[in-house]
Amino acid sequence: MILFGGSLKEMLEYMGLFGFGKPNIEKLKKRKDVKGLIKALKYKNGEIRRDAAEALGEIRDKRAVEPLIAALKDEHMGVRWHCCCALVEIGDKKAVEPLTTLLKDEDVNLRGHVADLLGSIGDKRAVEPLIAAMEEDEFVRLTAPLALGKIGDKRAVAPLIAALKNDDEWVRRNCCHALGEIGDKRAVESLITALEDEDSGVRKACCDALGKIGDKRAVEPLMAALKDDDKWVRGRVAIALGNIGDSRAVKPLITTLKDPLIATLKDEDCEVRADARLALVKIGKPAVQSLIAALKDDDKWVRWACCDALGKIGDKRAVGPLIAALGDDDRMTQCYAVEALGEIGDKRAVQSLIAALKDDDKWVREKAAKVLGKRKIGDKQAVGSLIDALKDEDWGVRKLAAGALGKIGNLQAIEALTKVSQNDSSEDVREAAEKALQNIQQ
Repeated sequence: MILFGGSLKEMLEYMGLFGFGKPNIEKLKKRKDVKGLIKALKYKNGEIRRDAAEALGEIRDKRAVEPLIAALKDEHMGVRWHCCCALVEIGDKKAVEPLTTLLKDEDVNLRGHVADLLGSIGDKRAVEPLIAAMEEDEFVRLTAPLALGKIGDKRAVAPLIAALKNDDEWVRRNCCHALGEIGDKRAVESLITALEDEDSGVRKACCDALGKIGDKRAVEPLMAALKDDDKWVRGRVAIALGNIGDSRAVKPLITTLKDPLIATLKDEDCEVRADARLALVKIGKPAVQSLIAALKDDDKWVRWACCDALGKIGDKRAVGPLIAALGDDDRMTQCYAVEALGEIGDKRAVQSLIAALKDDDKWVREKAAKVLGKRKIGDKQAVGSLIDALKDEDWGVRKLAAGALGKIGNLQAIEALTKVSQNDSSEDVREAAEKALQNIQQ
């Protein structure tokens, strides 16, 4: 007979939770019964022990740390794994050293998972065991570099550099990633060499790492890699060059007769062109003159990208060339130039934007109407022309003109907006006019 020292109610509850000996993990978890779950870690059934460990991780009570550490020696791999996860969830640093012992666990999958968990914890006590496991264990070699990258300790740099010559391309990729995360310049030369790796994934990871480290020694090798056969590599190269982005790093780009990044704007792949444009924006003012020169390029895609980049950089040296681009034969180039002038916000562009309200193309007129209402460039000089645009044959132009007048807030527009709010054939235009009137009259 089992003696129970509590009340009858407590005894019945206990029997319900343990089912006359078998723990009811769901009920214990719902009650946050840490003591009961700790007891369940020693139950004879491995699945019960596993579920108890998982539940303790969800509850995150530090009373469970020592029992979970003890259960890391459980014969059931699932129990050991869930104990690892639970200790990470609880976040007690006492778990780090016991977890490192599992880097030698008999189960290969668990060893790899533990390396990943140690990276998530980020405690530097795991560095030496992870380095040893990476060098000795082919199964941990894949995840250990990523863990070392997350921890960010410079003791890992030399072993990671050595592993860049590993036969497994995934190991090499992960080592590149880790070296980028750590950011130590000792890795630069080895990463430059790896830009010629036979695996495109390694080359991409190298670009990312070199961009994060930001060392100017990488600029010329990266420029050469803009001709890589793989479009994804070329895109990553452009991003890396943008991330390096200071005048020392970009000087070789803007002093060459044909700027490699500008040339990349002509890449056959649209995503590479987009990456090149973003890179030029990150480089910023040192790229402005090259971008201005490329506004006259024969390729319309280049002209579009240059207008967009110049607008985002916001350098006022671009205002004159962008105004000239409003006369481009290509409609989309004109549209991009209008938007760029709006982003820069220089008042010198106002008269040219007003003129664009009468362009033959409705898309150009719409862009001009929208831009003239922007805070940086909105000007009372534009009020009369925007009032005229309320009569445009295109409802989109009328709507945007009404919105621009509301943002400028000039009383001169009230009469015209009132008529539009009452009589325009488009409901959208009428609503825009009503909203504009409210803004002006506030």
